[in-house]
Amino acid sequence: TTTVPDVIGMTKSQAKEALEAKELKLGKVSSAYSDNVTKNRVCIQSKSEGAEVKTGTTVDITLSLGPQKTYSYYSNPVTIDNPFDYETDPAATFKFVLSQDGKTTTIKEVTLSYNDFPYRISDIKGSSASSGDIIVYMNGVRGESYGVDFRKVAD
Repeated sequence: TTTVPDVIGMTKSQAKEALEAKELKLGKVSSAYSDNVTKNRVCIQSKSEGAEVKTGTTVDITLSLGPQKTYSYYSNPVTIDNPFDYETDPAATFKFVLSQDGKTTTIKEVTLSYNDFPYRISDIKGSSASSGDIIVYMNGVRGESYGVDFRKVAD
């Protein structure tokens, strides 16, 4: 019998050498994302370090692809037209709602008056690259909607 070495953090060739030094064989090599282990280094080994195994046993390893990239989706700014009829109309409560991929999300709730328009909304975060609509509610009453496109941005 022999003892399995710790090959976590090693390159593939270093792991192979360490295994062969203990009379073990390098088995299947796969890859997976890892937040903790540098790219192209062993992040998983199939037999635990310190385990007693027969000489000639095969140990599979998984090489890190590094951390998995994540993405967010942002729109270009959207300009909301003035929904008021007159400059003297009282201020109103506005709710701006994103409708995208069958889901709705409130983007912003704010009190605005005639002079706040045209009103610009920037950095709208979506849930995917799909197009959506910004729906404007004025004092709870649905008004205009504005089409919005999203771009994929690496986090």
